[in-house]
Amino acid sequence: MVDARRTNFGSEKLDGIDADASYSADVSFGTIFGQVAGTYFLHKKISPTRGAAYRDYLSGEVINGATPRYNVVASLGIQTGGLSGRATVRRNGGYDIPAKSVVGQTHVKGYTVTDLSFDYRLGSIPLLKEASLSLTVQNLFDKDPPYYGAQPAVGSLAGFANGGTLGRLVSLGIRTRF
Repeated sequence: MVDARRTNFGSEKLDGIDADASYSADVSFGTIFGQVAGTYFLHKKISPTRGAAYRDYLSGEVINGATPRYNVVASLGIQTGGLSGRATVRRNGGYDIPAKSVVGQTHVKGYTVTDLSFDYRLGSIPLLKEASLSLTVQNLFDKDPPYYGAQPAVGSLAGFANGGTLGRLVSLGIRTRF
């Protein structure tokens, strides 16, 4: 019998500081709102399989697996009548990588990306009473994630790290209930 299911036998030991603050206020033209949330890792150790040693993913000990120590998300928005809009900025911190993993590269830069989203409720149209139109622009400024040039000999191909690689993505949608 062969069990070909994907399984995860690894485990993680994490600790850090999480913070989240939000605010909203009614103003003469509607509501404004904002939020800031983030995580700062103090320790991040991972064991890939049961019984294997834990390795530190924040110190640069792991050749192809270092991760940012922090990430932050901030958003600011407005709602007026049937229209709402939000701007969101996401930041992943940079991180050091061991010199033996990438020739000539010892650091992966941080990555900041901005998204916009708009939603308009079509409540004035009888058949579309529950409908809304949405426009979302992810990675508004078409920012490329930082380059990570790992050596193929280490078991990893060079490429991008610390962010998405799709570039700017614009989507238009309609949503309703019936």
